[in-house]
Amino acid sequence: MHKKTPTRWLSILMRLSLIPLGLTSALVLGIPSLVVLGLWLLILPGLILAAIPTIFVYLLATTLVRLALPIRNDFVANLAAFGLVLAGSAAVMAPLRSAAQQEFTRATLPDVAPATKLAITGDVLLEWPQETYPRSEKIDCDYLCLALLDVPGVTGVTRSCEEGTATFRKGCSIREQESRPSNRRRSCESSRS
Repeated sequence: MHKKTPTRWLSILMRLSLIPLGLTSALVLGIPSLVVLGLWLLILPGLILAAIPTIFVYLLATTLVRLALPIRNDFVANLAAFGLVLAGSAAVMAPLRSAAQQEFTRATLPDVAPATKLAITGDVLLEWPQETYPRSEKIDCDYLCLALLDVPGVTGVTRSCEEGTATFRKGCSIREQESRPSNRRRSCESSRS
């Protein structure tokens, strides 16, 4: 029979604490509002309840690894088992952590801007997917079309969508725009297909 040393008592305590910790973990995972209630009651009970499932998982893994280790000294075996469990959990989490860090790094990168400004000249074609173009009976020169017509060097904007195609030219007077009932905003010539 084994001598009752302090390290032996530690092994016995580890095995005996698995049952209440497992039951409490199941209760906390089954009723998560207990943690919130514990946090409301002087914070410390909620912190303990939040930590119990983690403690249970690590204690269970340490006990299982401890049973598989051929080390006779209980203290050294428990310490080695806990170290192996920590190393194993770090190895399992390393790829997930690395992926999350890379995603965070990509999200915090500054916007890429060209060294020189992009010059837009001539006729510009705007194609709109059906789901993003607002439904209407006519194709109007909206804010994007107007902004492009105000860019120096742009002579016209052609909008293409499910309703058809319309070309809007630069340099129309207000009187010319009002005289054309089909496109009253900024359309000097329009062609529907």
